Amino acid sequence: MKLRTLEFLTDIHEVDGVAFSAKLKCSCGETKFNFLHTGRQTKGIFSPFIVKHNRQLILKAVCPICKNVITIYDSTQDGKIVNNEYAACEFIPFTTKKLMNPFSVVIKYNYLPDNLKFEGSYSNHFENCFVYVLDDNGKEASALIEV
Repeated sequence: MKLRTLEFLTDIHEVDGVAFSAKLKCSCGETKFNFLHTGRQTKGIFSPFIVKHNRQLILKAVCPICKNVITIYDSTQDGKIVNNEYAACEFIPFTTKKLMNPFSVVIKYNYLPDNLKFEGSYSNHFENCFVYVLDDNGKEASALIEV
């Protein structure tokens, strides 16, 4: 299965055939997003800002310009272990005093070597997904999710 977010990724950098990182970009060209999630928000000090709640996590990016919604991660569909149990979830806006909305992010996917590509494109069968918020200089400031 093809990686769902692929059409919204730019500046893709592949690493040794087992991982890649990319920046998120809306189809309208916007590179900053607001985020909605179904997880539990932490203070982000020693862990990511958003973690799973009841073994579930859905993270969506919302373009502040065109309002396009991009599902970045969905624990019921993504990665190596798919949890088909879906509990009704309420989406919560991600906010923090530490960083200002909207956010630019970089997404990193790690794969087992045989799972990186599917029919010539990046696959949805990744081992880990990491989303990092970027600071004003384009450097990784904080982990949004690490799953």
